[in-house]
Amino acid sequence: MTNELTLKPGTNTLIDLLDRFNRKERFFLIAEALGRPTFEPDPAFLKKVGDEIGVSFPSPNHVYCFVDFHLDWLYAALVLSSVNLTDLHPNPVPCNVTGNQEDVDLLLAFEDGPITQVVMVEAKAASPWTVSQLLSKAQRLRRIFGEGGDSFPMVKPHFLLTSPKRSATLDAKLADLPRAIPQWMKPQGTLTWVPLEMSGNRIVITRCDAGGQPSKAGAFWRTK
Repeated sequence: MTNELTLKPGTNTLIDLLDRFNRKERFFLIAEALGRPTFEPDPAFLKKVGDEIGVSFPSPNHVYCFVDFHLDWLYAALVLSSVNLTDLHPNPVPCNVTGNQEDVDLLLAFEDGPITQVVMVEAKAASPWTVSQLLSKAQRLRRIFGEGGDSFPMVKPHFLLTSPKRSATLDAKLADLPRAIPQWMKPQGTLTWVPLEMSGNRIVITRCDAGGQPSKAGAFWRTK
């Protein structure tokens, strides 16, 4: 069997692979709707993120930006960037290529000298953080990058949360599970967080009963 995968000569292999694995319809739909083939992050956003994780971003046109990026794709790109391309690759248990759609909401990647910086951002707007979801993602990222984030020597991973307000409840629950999150994901002892700006007053729809009380089986609904 012939492996037809070829890489663009003279490019950063990992970033080229990340770009080529990206097949999210939402990415291409928004890109076409905005008339831009790629997403160029805002300099103010890059500075806000960079200040929190201790990274100096280059100009936005040198930062690759992806949305809803599958962790399967991320792992495969990391592996293929450091080995000869072959048809088969081992997938030990627990699997790093799972076939599911577990992803990161935003992935930023850029060249930093010989290192490729990979920044993963998880976002929540109105709904609360789910501890089980974060722990699942943390376990998966530990398998990919290791406890210290050094499984791929030429790659530096970062992880942070963004939401309108920092969740004290989430911080408290994770503090009770000190070994659940790999060290590279919490360089200061807790998960890194940056504020997410949401303009205007947002409306929530709630299903309720005849008295206006929230009810999953309610025959009415209301807003707040």
